[in-house]
Amino acid sequence: ERVSDQVFHFEKMSLKWVLSNEYGLVFVAGYPKSHPANYATTLLELVRDEFIKEYGKEVRNDVVDGADTGKFEKRFQELHRKAEIQDKQSPSTAAVSASTKSEKSRSTATAATKP
Repeated sequence: ERVSDQVFHFEKMSLKWVLSNEYGLVFVAGYPKSHPANYATTLLELVRDEFIKEYGKEVRNDVVDGADTGKFEKRFQELHRKAEIQDKQSPSTAAVSASTKSEKSRSTATAATKP
């Protein structure tokens, strides 16, 4: 079920999605292209797994219209925080952040030494 990162860019927006082929569901996140959400894939996978765990039976039985999905909003907020935290703790994110800071320091030092 895991699909490589799927992204669609349009004008100033980006859409990222993950699939659940077994249930015929697509989970989509949108964000400004200028502020990529590095944790979007993690968030989508967490939401997909939790949503299917909670509502998979209804989806399989095609009774989604009657399912009370309102309580999922609180769980979504929890998953969103979890994805952000995981992204901040990720070694690849830390390496990119350190590299960016290092480049900024070099360019600042270079600008300061130029007459």
